[in-house]
Amino acid sequence: MKTTLASLIVTAIAVSASAPAALVLYTDRAAWEAALAGAPVLEDFNSITTDTLIPVGSTTIGTITITRDTGFQSDPLFDVPTIEYNPDPPSGIDGTTAINLAGISPSGVLDFVLPVSASAFGIDTNNFDIDNDPAWLSIDGFDIGQIPLLRGQLGFIGVIATTADDYFTTVSVRGGGLGTYALLDNLAYLPADGSPIPEPGSFVALGGLLGAGLMQRSRRRKSA
Repeated sequence: MKTTLASLIVTAIAVSASAPAALVLYTDRAAWEAALAGAPVLEDFNSITTDTLIPVGSTTIGTITITRDTGFQSDPLFDVPTIEYNPDPPSGIDGTTAINLAGISPSGVLDFVLPVSASAFGIDTNNFDIDNDPAWLSIDGFDIGQIPLLRGQLGFIGVIATTADDYFTTVSVRGGGLGTYALLDNLAYLPADGSPIPEPGSFVALGGLLGAGLMQRSRRRKSA
């Protein structure tokens, strides 16, 4: 994805008003990876090969834990293309399994809980919301980046902490408007200070596989 210098400057200005100065934001994945001090841990969700709900509570996949509340228009899911709820493009981000936020509201929260303290985090994004409602990623209550608003626009949000005081273990996602429909994929993080990478766990969730009924549904209408 091409990223202009002007867009990077605008993004930096927007983030600097809310995030600590020691958190450096990247909107280009190649630039983020080049700035890392080591190889990041990648979770691409491709071990999940059938559409699977992400239930309220905690779900473990690989080395990360995903927690979510009830603030969604529909249940978020690990979504195998073709993507649910009329996305653009229907193949999602890279044609593989992605997290479908399924209408995350301003009061809704989905957290990525990392197994160790991290100095960097990055994730690919795609906002396919018909109303161009926004969604943000945040660390410790500070917004670090906004998923691009233009429907069908692929994006990337990455951050690197330059001081130990700003290392983190949780990255949160929240929605906006009447509920944001967006995709997240290819999550990566860098353990801080050479922390050992834990062994990946098995996929554990309280939810089950999606039924045929959900597979046939189109995106729900937003209610005012």
